Amino acid sequence: MKKAIIYTVLGLLIFVFGFLAGSFYITMKFANFPMSQMVQDAIESKIGDFGDVDDFDTDGFSTSDASFWESIFWGGIYTDEKSLEIIPDGAGILTGNFTYDGKPAVGVHFYLVLNGMFKTDLISTDDKGRFEIKLPPGTYRINSLKCRRWNNKPKGEFLLLSGDEPKFKEGAYGRLFHMFGSDGKEVTVKESVTDTNTLNFTLRKRINIKFPVNFDRNQFATMDDAIQWEPCKDAETYVVKINKLIKSGPRSTTIHPIMYRVVKDAEPIRFKDLPHEKNKKAKEKYSVSIRAYDEDGNLVSASNLASGSFIFPDGYVLKEEPDAKNDAEGFDVEGMEEAYDKHKLMNAVEFMIQGKMLDEAIKLLGTIDDEDLKTEKELLTGYYYASIGDCEQAGTHFDKAKDLGIACIPSKYKLDCE
Repeated sequence: MKKAIIYTVLGLLIFVFGFLAGSFYITMKFANFPMSQMVQDAIESKIGDFGDVDDFDTDGFSTSDASFWESIFWGGIYTDEKSLEIIPDGAGILTGNFTYDGKPAVGVHFYLVLNGMFKTDLISTDDKGRFEIKLPPGTYRINSLKCRRWNNKPKGEFLLLSGDEPKFKEGAYGRLFHMFGSDGKEVTVKESVTDTNTLNFTLRKRINIKFPVNFDRNQFATMDDAIQWEPCKDAETYVVKINKLIKSGPRSTTIHPIMYRVVKDAEPIRFKDLPHEKNKKAKEKYSVSIRAYDEDGNLVSASNLASGSFIFPDGYVLKEEPDAKNDAEGFDVEGMEEAYDKHKLMNAVEFMIQGKMLDEAIKLLGTIDDEDLKTEKELLTGYYYASIGDCEQAGTHFDKAKDLGIACIPSKYKLDCE
């Protein structure tokens, strides 16, 4: 009887956790603010998978000193990585290094997602902070890099930078929107090491916001208080974004930017110097995020997305400024929707072939006459012919896909011809 009660309670706890995490994920994913890749990865990889739960919690996402959930996303449509095939070894070499504070970052464990179809095995940097990946020679688009562990990681929160981040631009403060509409970072993998197949990454300490305190919810603030943070090494310019937190459901919140301030030398920003008004009926909740740039406009650090929230109990509210949406400058909504529709179309063809709806698949392939989909069309046409046992035709189309830049054919596409 006692065991039954214990199992029932555990089941309820798992259900509640899944519901809360799912609600948060859905809200952040479809709200008007791009969700941190670290948050997305942590939630998506842990819902329904409690195998590594000892290394995970929601306060910083890590209870293990070495756990390190940081990512870079260069572009492409988000894919369920559990279904991706491990890319085979090859004669090509992709190399790179990780540094922290000017020194090698040893024991950083990560993997890459390539061409939206493959992922690498977990890779680790050596005692010089370097790594080497063996791949079939060819051109690849790196969609993302996902860190999972950093041996001997110093205390604190850290940011991973690739050098591809947009530079500071007055009036356009977005950091993430450059990745939309891109297919990823292009690299050419050859049998010898060159600049085109070498990747360099820098780890930086995240900005520590002193007020509002990170992860502290519903802090009280007055107009005499100020947004404060610790100065960041090499930073000359700070972009401070103030967000209004809007309750969009019983257990979900939308993050809505309402104003920006660009400051030098980590100068505190007093609330009374910001546009505000008295409104005793309003009970608004706010949060803050900060990015730091050096004298050349390069991003050198950023605060954690999950910063603390605050309210003004004395009835004041902050007024939204009209240029707050400049964060999305350059964000091509129509272009992203078009790319997503194309991705769905090719997914539909693949689904039909997998489901043995072969007549429907070849008919749909015949309607595709888009230059952007030429490579994928050849690849899936080869998959179709392999599925019906015509291995000669399959090989012809796979070769055409390789000529167009596909370095490696997924093994499941060739399975019926091997």
